[in-house]
Amino acid sequence: LKTTTSTALLAQMAAAKGPASWDYDCEVPQFVEPCRRAVEFSLEHSLHDQATFFAELLVAGNPEDCEAVRLLALSHLRRGDAARARDVLDCRHSAEPRLRYLLAHCHLQLDQPAEAVGVLLPLPPPASAGRSASSSAPAPGELPVNLLDGVPGGAPGLFLLGQAKERLHMREQAIACYRRCLELCPFMWCAYERLSCLAHGKSTAPSSASAFAQACFGDAALSADPRLRPRSGADVDA
Repeated sequence: LKTTTSTALLAQMAAAKGPASWDYDCEVPQFVEPCRRAVEFSLEHSLHDQATFFAELLVAGNPEDCEAVRLLALSHLRRGDAARARDVLDCRHSAEPRLRYLLAHCHLQLDQPAEAVGVLLPLPPPASAGRSASSSAPAPGELPVNLLDGVPGGAPGLFLLGQAKERLHMREQAIACYRRCLELCPFMWCAYERLSCLAHGKSTAPSSASAFAQACFGDAALSADPRLRPRSGADVDA
């Protein structure tokens, strides 16, 4: 097995099973679903080399399947080979959102923020003849909400875009990405940390969940909240 590539092993399996089992017009080869389960099992248990082996078989047997391609790229990424994962995804030129998100992740790991932005931001629609360019163009340094809403992956994709914009020294655009990210998912703690750092020059986010709970729900915070104070008689009369 050490000297047999996935493609060669796949050819051996095809020869052993006969051409009938490889009629793609009729059905998916029988080994595809077991291979998929083997990849998922291996990734779940951090057996990344094994996951890559089975994912290569999976893609070779079903090369047009976006999920198979995603599993192969994810296997490479988990084993620390972001360049190989990028190459697997890049050659597909796929518009599938999960593949675009993963490709942007690879570009960021390879310190290629401009390429990550190109993957995450959809191409703007061509301007219609009835509209002037000035009326449809956003202000310099701004990212329109409708453009941000087209980022694959939703809130996590917006966080990646914010990271890429930060590395490109586009502070205001990064802030816009993090804000939109938190609007979609308030639990994106990483976006909260980066937003507080950009907005205040340093991180004002509590360093742990317990610190956050104490800051927001401790005795001092609750006693200072006017909404929780009992109203005086004067307030009631008013």
